[in-house]
Amino acid sequence: MIILSPFFDPLKSYEENYKKGPFGKFADKKVYKQKNDPPNAFLGFPVFTPFGIPAGPLLNSKFVNAALDKGFDIVEYKTVRSRKFSAHTWPNVLSVKIKGNLTEKKAEKGLIGYFKFANPPSITNSFGVPSFDPNIWQKDMRKAVKHAKKRTISNRQFQGR
Repeated sequence: MIILSPFFDPLKSYEENYKKGPFGKFADKKVYKQKNDPPNAFLGFPVFTPFGIPAGPLLNSKFVNAALDKGFDIVEYKTVRSRKFSAHTWPNVLSVKIKGNLTEKKAEKGLIGYFKFANPPSITNSFGVPSFDPNIWQKDMRKAVKHAKKRTISNRQFQGR
């Protein structure tokens, strides 16, 4: 049983997540409004939060736009290819069984992946750099770029800072 409602549902395939996601709080359509000026910087750009969401779970513009709407300044559209490439077979995400904090020493001994999710979650994934055909992802990426232009940091980036 999943205690949290993640925006990528590990109980669904990559393709189901792509088509039906995002889930959880990312699906509620609420937009988080930042206040005041960004207090941090990332690569010289002002940001509210100096950490973001990597490409792996941001499968398409719906995921990217939801992340931007939730206040993340640094988001990365899913890595794509010049041709269609299928995802590894399900399951793509597993929980990682860790007692205490993950340390380099513990990681060197190997981790155990299993299909039971707890709070707080510790996960690993293996998608295999899937990609839809360029005529699909290029149109979709334009939607993400258009949405990103509405954000403060993105406006500065797109104005040729």
